[in-house]
Amino acid sequence: MQDTTKTSYDEILSVVDAIHTNEHSVEWHGVTLNIKNTLTFAEMLAFSNEVVSTCFIDKTAEYVPEVKDFAVRCAILEYYGNIELPDDASERYQMVYCSDIVQEITKYVNGEQLEPLLKSIDKKIAHVAQNNIEAFNKQMSEAVSKLTEVEDSLSSIFGGIDQDTITGLASTIVNGNFDIEKLVDVAAKAADKDNSGHDKVVNIPEKGNSDG
Repeated sequence: MQDTTKTSYDEILSVVDAIHTNEHSVEWHGVTLNIKNTLTFAEMLAFSNEVVSTCFIDKTAEYVPEVKDFAVRCAILEYYGNIELPDDASERYQMVYCSDIVQEITKYVNGEQLEPLLKSIDKKIAHVAQNNIEAFNKQMSEAVSKLTEVEDSLSSIFGGIDQDTITGLASTIVNGNFDIEKLVDVAAKAADKDNSGHDKVVNIPEKGNSDG
């Protein structure tokens, strides 16, 4: 088999440098914009991560689709337009929706990069949203499981307590006189059977009272 000589990447890159102009200086309403045609690999990833993270509320992980287009436009200004964005969201919103600056910048942006980047952002948002749903469902399942365990534990503790004792327990809790440190002892005594086979009625201890 005849060996094929590989083309050096240095040769390819030299051609790319010769034919590709990555920065354009454009006058826009008296303002000079320094527009980047193509983002670096690191910048592309940062663009994607910023848009995706903006679409989710930090505390609840809820997806907010209303902000996606806004986030994309802001990222175009920041990463392709090299524009410093204000911290105030209302001022950013005014910049991107009350002027044609985004449209002006995208005229000089490499569509071969931007279009698939936006599609990948959609896929990533869907992936993160699905993961959040699954994580929430898992948390709910674990919470239900723990509640079931608590219910089973309470059933075993109070299973031998008669209705009058349970009523008294509820009353002391409502009145604020419940002494939780003595609850286990009370429950243990109440669960014991007397010689006649009937449940014992045990008084719920209030704060400051001892078993005597």
